[in-house]
Amino acid sequence: MRQRTRKCRYSILVCALALLSLAGCVKDWSNVKYIGEPKRVDYVAHATAIEYPDVNQPLPPEVTDTAPPHTILETDEIPIRDITLAEVMQISLQNSYIIRSAGSFLGGGPLYSNPNGIASVYDPAIQESGVLFGGRGVEAALSAFDAQVSASMIWGRNESIQNNPFFGGGVAGGGTLVNETGQFQAGLQKTFANGSSVNVFHNVNYLGNNVDGQLYNSVYTGNV
Repeated sequence: MRQRTRKCRYSILVCALALLSLAGCVKDWSNVKYIGEPKRVDYVAHATAIEYPDVNQPLPPEVTDTAPPHTILETDEIPIRDITLAEVMQISLQNSYIIRSAGSFLGGGPLYSNPNGIASVYDPAIQESGVLFGGRGVEAALSAFDAQVSASMIWGRNESIQNNPFFGGGVAGGGTLVNETGQFQAGLQKTFANGSSVNVFHNVNYLGNNVDGQLYNSVYTGNV
């Protein structure tokens, strides 16, 4: 009887395991995404996705009540406020977004010895758009393919008193030969993902002097 009871228990256990295995086999795997060439877009979308709560949150007062930063173009007089050093430190600590552990402030620690290595709430944004701790984010990598605009302008003026009218281009002896030069260059450079690049430059050169016998005293030449 004991052997039959054990055999019955073993049979029930085997049947239960078989049912569990069959239940696992009928699971729908159509939504599973693999890392690879065919579905690489799906992986990138999930890797860079940020989940936000689906609630209507009001903007913080730091955004709605803060005035725009002052610039040198402002003509209004800004009132001067006298403030003590103790008040400056108190305001700085109250508005600091640096993450500090308990006891590290009064005891010194990395906040004083290595302030650039202290974690803050801005670290994810910095790493996404720049280089932080040896890593580059998606925005930093894509910025290598942004179009770059460059421009320069150089002016020059030379005045020299002439002793010989022949070498002075017709300027009488004792007169002043004036030469003015100008160089302007504007360019647009774009690097593509396949390694190719396109550069477009616009050059304008200016030359002016008071030499006699010229149709125009100033000349502009340009090319693209």
